[in-house]
Amino acid sequence: MLDTEPEDWFILDIRSDDELETEGEIQNAKHIHLTQLSENYDKLPRDKPIYIFCGSGLRSILVASLMKNKGFINQRVVLGGLEAWNSTTCPVIE
Repeated sequence: MLDTEPEDWFILDIRSDDELETEGEIQNAKHIHLTQLSENYDKLPRDKPIYIFCGSGLRSILVASLMKNKGFINQRVVLGGLEAWNSTTCPVIE
C-alpha cells in the first residue's frame, strides 16, 4: 500500500536498537522504541496515516491502542514484521 499511495504517510518503527542492528532499518521510518513513546508523542503527525511497525505486530497493536487513547485516529498496524515487509518505497537497509 505504501508503494501505491502518495507519500502522505508516516512509518513508526518501535523495535529496539538491537532489533534494528540485527534485522535492519526501514528506510524513511521514524524509530521510537516502545518504551520511549510516551515522551515522544509530539514527534508524531496527526494529519496523516501512521503505519506502526514492530517485529511481529503484537507490540504494534499495543502502541496503536496507546495512541488512540492520546487522540490519534489514523494509525495502522503492520502485521508480520520483517517477514511480511515488502516495500520498494521503504526498503529494509541492513
